[in-house]
Amino acid sequence: MVENKISFNWIFRWQLLSTIYISLIQLITLILLGRLLPLKELGAYAIFSIVFRFALYSLDPGMFFSMIQQHLSSQQLFRRLMARQWFYMVISVFVFGLIWLLTDMSRNTGSVIIVNSLLIIIIIGAGASVQSQMVRDFRQREIVLVQMIAYTVELIFVVMAVAYFDAVMVFSCGVVLRFILFYGISWFFISGKSSGTDEVSLEGMQKMERSGHYNIWSQILSFVQGQYDTVIIVGLFGLSTLGGYILMTEISYMIFAKINPLFNRAIIPVISKALLRSENVDELTRESLRSFLYIIFTLYWLFWMYRTEVIQFAYPDKSADLIYYATFLIPVAFARSINNILVSYLLSLGETRRIFIWNIAILIINYLVIILFYLFKGSLESFLWFGIGYGLISAITLWLLFARLLKGHHIATGIFHFRQVCSFALIALSVWMSHLVIANFVLSLCSSLLLILLILYFLERQRLVNWLKLSMV
Repeated sequence: MVENKISFNWIFRWQLLSTIYISLIQLITLILLGRLLPLKELGAYAIFSIVFRFALYSLDPGMFFSMIQQHLSSQQLFRRLMARQWFYMVISVFVFGLIWLLTDMSRNTGSVIIVNSLLIIIIIGAGASVQSQMVRDFRQREIVLVQMIAYTVELIFVVMAVAYFDAVMVFSCGVVLRFILFYGISWFFISGKSSGTDEVSLEGMQKMERSGHYNIWSQILSFVQGQYDTVIIVGLFGLSTLGGYILMTEISYMIFAKINPLFNRAIIPVISKALLRSENVDELTRESLRSFLYIIFTLYWLFWMYRTEVIQFAYPDKSADLIYYATFLIPVAFARSINNILVSYLLSLGETRRIFIWNIAILIINYLVIILFYLFKGSLESFLWFGIGYGLISAITLWLLFARLLKGHHIATGIFHFRQVCSFALIALSVWMSHLVIANFVLSLCSSLLLILLILYFLERQRLVNWLKLSMV
């Protein structure tokens, strides 16, 4: 167990370094994006973002998830997984190409956007094997360095090019450039090395293939069911509404998108490896979940309380619309982050089939909602309220599933205790009081952070010490 904790914390530290640096760059990019593009053009860029996220969700790690989960690879296995990865990649390009042709999206976006959308699918699909090999081999330091280089070059490109070319084209080309650099440089770290030397039986390869297939389809279904809001907004309210909605979604999800991978990339290889050794992972799972909940709850509560001040500073010309969206989208993002971390723990335990079934169920529910909203012409506000309720119910349901699957381990039932509940309540109260009493934004925020530290010092002192040492467990 000590070795597992060391591995988890070592991976976490390298991921944290990358996350802080990349978050700053992405924040600058999002501010530039929101300030330079009108809402309608933001809607056009949102279409490209949807394709980009689809490729990232479904194809990275895609078929290669089984290599990470099982810590196994051979030349033959690698070729089999790669062949099936290419199959999914070609199908994805065909489907999205057909969508572009059969809809009026091509009139709303330029040909460069269409090409970049299809190109990003190919780049991510082909490059996923590279990153998967690095994750499997615990090469977090190299991954971090490559990520930082790729994001830095992307930002430099955007800043230099946006004054001379169409902004939508520049931002989409920047994303393509980032991934070309990321996978290209990563390839040099593993070039000349064997893709695997393990002995894997035919039965073992077939089992890993099935796991990879389940993972891809789970991720595809997760993505598709997660886009029901975009379908409703485009269909009922238009591209301008979509532009503001997606921009605020990106900002609200930034915490989720940065914090969750810190744990996910440490959780999956470490817990999977421990299970392969028949080691008990109850303590590691329980403590890492508690740390995650403390961090994600605190950050999202701070963001929700100070959303007006933050958005007015970042987007003065669009602040009214974005503050309205933020009121609803921040709680939704919080619920999604809980869902995501629970899915990651279940994946690390090899529960790909159950996750697949879960995503099918959610998909059916989501698109029944779409039908109902189209039939009854629901308002934007009613849809946003529904999103909050639906997100929270999904998180609670998945938590109950998680608890049921792990009831023999006493993990889920042992997550919450009285001291932790008190900590959450005091953190929420202290931030609310600071925001209410202190008018100055900077002083109010500093007061909130100081009170949070004091609460953690008195109620969760050892956890706070661990965090200061960059140790999550």
